[in-house]
Amino acid sequence: MATVEAEEVEVEEPVRLSVASAWLDSHPTTQTLRRWIVEGISGKKLPAVRIGKRFFVRLSELAGFVAELNRERSAPREVATP
Repeated sequence: MATVEAEEVEVEEPVRLSVASAWLDSHPTTQTLRRWIVEGISGKKLPAVRIGKRFFVRLSELAGFVAELNRERSAPREVATP
């Protein structure tokens, strides 16, 4: 019988919000991260996993979330003229 070798798949482990906060340059509070998860910001929610009472996030997803927010905020906005 032939065997098939599976490619190695790198799986990123979720981290606690305190670790995620320290990882970002701006060091948002864990409450801010929790608000981004539960309520969202600019119509987007931070993807997270809840285990018991604690939330966990993947750093790659956090980086993408923050990058998207920064893109939106740096995009030129139309100014209404009278």
